[in-house]
Amino acid sequence: DARLINMDALGYITIAGTNIDYPIMYGDNWYYHTRGLTGGYLERGSIYTYWSKPGKNIVITGHNARTSGTMFHQLHYVQNNSAKLSDYANRLWAINTFGVTGYWEVWAMYEEGAFSNPNNSSLVYNTCYPHTMEAMNQQEQQGWIFYQQGKTELSYSVNVTTDDVFITLVTCGDTHAASEQGSRLYFFLRLVGTNG
Repeated sequence: DARLINMDALGYITIAGTNIDYPIMYGDNWYYHTRGLTGGYLERGSIYTYWSKPGKNIVITGHNARTSGTMFHQLHYVQNNSAKLSDYANRLWAINTFGVTGYWEVWAMYEEGAFSNPNNSSLVYNTCYPHTMEAMNQQEQQGWIFYQQGKTELSYSVNVTTDDVFITLVTCGDTHAASEQGSRLYFFLRLVGTNG
């Protein structure tokens, strides 16, 4: 149990068919961006969440460790084999956050390439940062859903509503030079059930 090592562990993510199998950490000021599970410096960092409390859009991020093929790198493998997600069983992922194991359905996924101006990236909008989705009214939340559905690379559709609770998974795009230019891969999931 990761919490026996570090109380900053707020959950766990495992995605079948990949090597994604990590505690989800939280620390102020992006602490785990360059820190390992025990808090020591680690260039590839940890998988971590943007916020210390559950919310309507739980954002989980990790480096795209291309050389080692670890961290969230294999989200690109899922992207490249996204036809498998047409099968409901393959797009239903068990992710533990804030002490609850939820069953989350992938409903949108896409990669944004590099931007000449990184400020044009939709990273802030997609992650609802820093104001959280709770600060949006229902119309704004519906606009956020439509935005993701309009950009998705997936060949199926899911009935997503403003009553849903979301997880947004984020990692860098798969080109080294583009990561500092706003290139990101996004997966959007909605909660469909819990264990217990």
